[in-house]
Amino acid sequence: MRLHDNGKYKEALELYNKIRRGDTNYYRAVYEAAYTLLADSQFAAAKNTCEKGLEEPNEYWPDLMTLYANVTDDMGDPQRALRIYDSVILMYPARTDPYLNKGTTLIRLEKYAEAEEVFKQALLINPYQASCHFKLGECARLQGKIIPSMLSYIYYLLLQPAGRYYKNCISLLSEISKATDSIRQLVDKRTDEAGN
Repeated sequence: MRLHDNGKYKEALELYNKIRRGDTNYYRAVYEAAYTLLADSQFAAAKNTCEKGLEEPNEYWPDLMTLYANVTDDMGDPQRALRIYDSVILMYPARTDPYLNKGTTLIRLEKYAEAEEVFKQALLINPYQASCHFKLGECARLQGKIIPSMLSYIYYLLLQPAGRYYKNCISLLSEISKATDSIRQLVDKRTDEAGN
């Protein structure tokens, strides 16, 4: 995993491929290999690797299925990806990752109100899922709901002060506090009430 984190995808894949089916870490290695292939933009290979890991039930099945949906989305089929996320959510309703990824796909499709509901469902399951707070803030901001977006960004920073989206949150909070033109345009385009 350290090699993957350092961007040495080829070396990481060589290590993952050394783990054979009888090993207790086999399905973890399959998942990590698929994740590495996705990070390296080898979508077809990532999809095939996910399919290999999904051939029989295992403890990484929900992670592999969620990753399979991510690959499907990245390969340009968001509608199929949404159906896969829904399947994972139906089978594993207490896991938040499928909700997070489904909401992210909906944001890309500019279905902000639908995405907002998905993130709210995830936060009912786990209110400490920081990425859902950030994405919920994005949904609110893009709908012109500035106060809810601000509160979501602040909550993200409380949970993950040095997390993946902290720079985005700080920048967006700065824009909100200065009422920049981009923020005003979003407010002017708002079609619904700002909400609570």
